[in-house]
Amino acid sequence: MDKTPSQEMLAHAEKLCAQRGVRLTPQRLEVLRLMSLQQGAISAYDLLDLLREKEPQAKPPTVYRALEFLLEQGFVHKVESTNSYVLCHLFDQPTHSSAMFICDRCGVVKEEAAEGVEDIMHTLAARMGVCPAPQCDRSSRALRGLRGSRSLQHPRTLPARSYYSAQKESPLSGCRSGKKG
Repeated sequence: MDKTPSQEMLAHAEKLCAQRGVRLTPQRLEVLRLMSLQQGAISAYDLLDLLREKEPQAKPPTVYRALEFLLEQGFVHKVESTNSYVLCHLFDQPTHSSAMFICDRCGVVKEEAAEGVEDIMHTLAARMGVCPAPQCDRSSRALRGLRGSRSLQHPRTLPARSYYSAQKESPLSGCRSGKKG
């Protein structure tokens, strides 16, 4: 029997955890499996509801501990603007930059490799005399007219292991020290 893409991804995650010497517990694996079935980002409490179908005794700390582990391993990203989580489709690349686009109508999240975006942000910040905030590299304006009538918003640069928060005011801090953030 052929494996589904979700099963292949889970097997790959198990292999990576074994190589890294970290433990992908059954609960962590189940949270990752549930996330792999989502079309977009999902909140921790929605994940908890799904997890309780299999593990009725599951509590919020169960999900938050699993999500913390999955974040540390680069298997998921946190979408700060919606306080939700999304599967990283590039987790086999331990250090990568990606742009994430969230549809403001249906919530679907698309991740694409975006190498060089961080360098561009640092160059622009230096030109403006500010430091990029270490926890925020994103544009806050909506992108209209993408894919027909769908509107995608909030492009974000998310290097694996460095999760950026979404700030609506500005993607740059007011720091004038000249140091990179």
